[in-house]
Amino acid sequence: MTRLALRICLISSALSLLPCVIGAQQTFEFRRAWKERVRTVRETRETVGPQLGPAYTALQLNEAGAAVSGTLHIPVLAGLASDQSAPYSAADYQRRLFGDGIGSVSLSEYYAEVSGGMLTVTGVAADWVPLSNTASYYELDLGGDPYGRTAEFIHEVLLGADGSLDFSQFDNDGFDNIPNSGDDDGFVDVVAFIYRSQSRSCGGAGILPHRGTYAEWWDAPFTTNDRAANGGFVRVLDYTIQSGVKCGWRGADSIMGSGTVAHEIGHALGLPDLYDTTPPASPDSYGIGVWGLMGLGGDNTEISPAHFSAWSKDYLGWVNVTTVSTSSSWQLDAVQSGRSVLQVDVPGSAEYFLLSNRQVVGSDDHLPGSGLLIWHIDDAVGHNDDALHKRVDLEEADALDDLDARRNKGDAGDAYPSGIAPSRNTRFDATSYPNSDSYLGTPSGLTVANIVLSGGDAFFEITFPQPEISRSPANMKFTAVEGGSDPASQTLQIGNGGGGTLGWTVSDDAEWLSLSPTGGSSTGESDNVTLSVNTSGLEAGTYAATITIAATAASNSPQTTAVTLTVAEPDPEISRSPANMTFTGVGGGSNPASQTLQIGNGGGGTLAWTASDDAEWLSLSPASGSSAGEMDNVTVSVNTSGLAVDTYTAAITITAAAAGNTPQKTFVTLELAEAIDTITIVGEGPGDGTVASSPPRISCVITAGVASGSFVSSFPRGTAVALTVAGSRGWRDIVVRDLAGGSTVCPGALCTPSYTLDQSRSFAVSFNDQGPVIAVTPTELDFVAAEGSTAPADRTLQIGNGGGGTLQWTVSDDAEWLSLSPASGSSAGEADSVTVSVNTSGLAADMYTAAITIAAAAASNTPQTTAVTLTVTQPDPKISLSAESMTFTSVEGGNNPATQTLKIGNGGGGTLDWTVSGDAQWLSLAPPSGSSTGETDDVTVGVNTAGLSAGTYTATATVAATGATNAPQAATVTFGLLAPPQLDDIVAALLGGEALDEVRVEYLDGLGNNNGLLDVGDFLAWLDRTDQSTSASALRMISEKKP
Repeated sequence: MTRLALRICLISSALSLLPCVIGAQQTFEFRRAWKERVRTVRETRETVGPQLGPAYTALQLNEAGAAVSGTLHIPVLAGLASDQSAPYSAADYQRRLFGDGIGSVSLSEYYAEVSGGMLTVTGVAADWVPLSNTASYYELDLGGDPYGRTAEFIHEVLLGADGSLDFSQFDNDGFDNIPNSGDDDGFVDVVAFIYRSQSRSCGGAGILPHRGTYAEWWDAPFTTNDRAANGGFVRVLDYTIQSGVKCGWRGADSIMGSGTVAHEIGHALGLPDLYDTTPPASPDSYGIGVWGLMGLGGDNTEISPAHFSAWSKDYLGWVNVTTVSTSSSWQLDAVQSGRSVLQVDVPGSAEYFLLSNRQVVGSDDHLPGSGLLIWHIDDAVGHNDDALHKRVDLEEADALDDLDARRNKGDAGDAYPSGIAPSRNTRFDATSYPNSDSYLGTPSGLTVANIVLSGGDAFFEITFPQPEISRSPANMKFTAVEGGSDPASQTLQIGNGGGGTLGWTVSDDAEWLSLSPTGGSSTGESDNVTLSVNTSGLEAGTYAATITIAATAASNSPQTTAVTLTVAEPDPEISRSPANMTFTGVGGGSNPASQTLQIGNGGGGTLAWTASDDAEWLSLSPASGSSAGEMDNVTVSVNTSGLAVDTYTAAITITAAAAGNTPQKTFVTLELAEAIDTITIVGEGPGDGTVASSPPRISCVITAGVASGSFVSSFPRGTAVALTVAGSRGWRDIVVRDLAGGSTVCPGALCTPSYTLDQSRSFAVSFNDQGPVIAVTPTELDFVAAEGSTAPADRTLQIGNGGGGTLQWTVSDDAEWLSLSPASGSSAGEADSVTVSVNTSGLAADMYTAAITIAAAAASNTPQTTAVTLTVTQPDPKISLSAESMTFTSVEGGNNPATQTLKIGNGGGGTLDWTVSGDAQWLSLAPPSGSSTGETDDVTVGVNTAGLSAGTYTATATVAATGATNAPQAATVTFGLLAPPQLDDIVAALLGGEALDEVRVEYLDGLGNNNGLLDVGDFLAWLDRTDQSTSASALRMISEKKP
């Protein structure tokens, strides 16, 4: 059996219900009404407005969907206390609020007039609903709360009207203008409640008139018996409540006017109050007073409420607005008929002025006066609570500030021209009072002068200070070198030295010159234009250009700035190679071979150079020359005669007077080695050169431990010489050279030359110890890993000795993510292994580089490097779901259960392109696809009970994504459809086996919204006229035994 939840509410001694949650409302605002519709219209206006330009009509806005239009259909529900009688019939209120030609302005007539026919306001005035308590019960001031028992009043009236009134006809906030058609929100747009007593706002005992929401009293909207096109039942949320009779001083018990309701309908359209809304003890102004309905215009007479202000009409798109930015003369007809409004923007702010001609005509026939109204608007302010800075302020022409001082709610002196000729105020500018400055005191530039009225039209002139181009500097110079880089950019400043707004453009007449930006506007500030020069392809010379600054409205347009570009020939530049030269020889031996120094011109023009040195043993030839780009050769020779064994240094200085980098130097080193006999020369034969054996042999053995050296050995003529160079170590360079002929006998390798001397000859032998050489492989290592995954496998670096001796090596790296093991070792020829490891923890997707340095102090090629590249790729996407299962419940034949949300996210990397699908017709998923780079996407999961019998249903919502590591993923959806409880179950639960004097049944819709309390008899009658199977699941029993 379905269990029925019980909620006990208090029942007063007068048998009148109190709300289960009681509390004064926190805000008195509409939550729905037409506010969403108006918001959409305003968003369209933001897009369409700039496209229409500075002048647009209400018709253009309406055609573009940027004006509020359509039909607002309002139910008027009247509640009559048990001790009251109806002052007027429903038909009387129907005529008063929605009639035509009744001698006063009805609500329908008012909105047709002020909107120019765009908005139609109609409605139904229902019969008085008799209430269960006296007037004083509902009107009682509860703890200083002037709203009395509003909650119970509106609740009882709704219960009483629900059976006879079809509330679905009043839900028309969609754009198709067809009530309850499917594009509406399922809520009555707004309900107007009426009570019999005089309003508390005028000294009566009635509830203080206000607007609000039913849910603020009862925690949820009121649910009617009328079906909504989108499912469920139409609900009531937003309401306005006021007295059905006028205040005593306007004719006691006279039927209400339309002003208060018209004002509240303005709020339903999204308009704010334009009077000071601070608590009654502290308001400091009357706002805009009677000059607009959203001010105090509803209080004019209640017979004919004042028109909306120019700002309110522009907000709703009901006027033709022209933005004025240049001096001009105007004839403005009455805004009530011509609907013309002028706008003048305040430069550099959200402020602007609106000008409209208000005449005492139509619903404005009770205005205190006629004339040109000048409105000061600041949309950055959201209210009119500050008398010194309002969102919408009326500039009071008589300079008395009566509205701000609360001396009156508006008088004839507020409109221009004000006063009696010739002292009347016919001018509004920066020096008048009030003036046209912004709230910050900056000048707007607006002057409205020579204001006169004639034939109901307002004639006047609007003038602005003419803008004037100011620019700095007037001349600009750039310098560059031919073939060199472009000169640095420079800035041209453009400003407005006059008034108003300077709309400027700049242009130039040279291909090598560019400007950015090329246009802008200034109300006084300086705008920067960047000048850039491109010297590519320009030869040396002087170039001239002109920048032209133009502004259509400027008094001094155009203005120019002259630009000069000087491209100079590049200076010559000394180029020489090499920067260092080394000569080697043996003390007492022959001179080393000459070498070549090249001198050239690395710049422009011609380089006239001279070369000199600072050593007697060094000579240069030639010592001077010239180069236009080619390289000149200088022979550098060394004379070792008379030089002892030593190392000598010198410098060759190259100078060129015109070169920018003169002088340049090449450094020369001469190394003279001692002729030391470090080997054993073995010769066989008798003295003085006769040879006993054939062939005689010279054996050259290099002594261990000697790193380098040389020797000279001489032999007599006729000696047959066989030279053998041998040793137990590896050698880098062994040279045996014939000193007489200069020929190399044994170049760079072990050799056994043999020949017979034709004369006495000397041989020079030089050698260098080979030493250790670093051999490393590979020279490049590449690692690849995915972000957030495990590190890639280790790699091995092989280090060996490619030379002689022992290589003592160390390795190091320059990256925190790289590690090496071991970090040192030694090799006499074998290859040592170093493990290279990578730690990708904390590394984002990117390419990382590092270098491994292998060093050995004795190695001739230290250091060596191996380049390491680590590529961290983005991880694959991964499906993340907020839930693995979802459960829905409902009752057979009842409403669909509320939708739930499944969140889909990307728990991996990259982009997750997902799709979601279900395997049951009763399951809906929206949207069916999406993409995520980390954020979560919402999928609305819904269940449709149509055609399903009671039981448990299971389906799967499958989420797929190509490339995802864990695709697919699924969420199980379980739907329990309960059988409706039978009537005997309900009664049994209600009675509990015990007779009760009074039983009440509370019916709640699927959202928990109260639909009222009924006695058992009424409940049975209610079941008889409703769908029992659908409604039974939403019943809660409320019972109380009476003595």
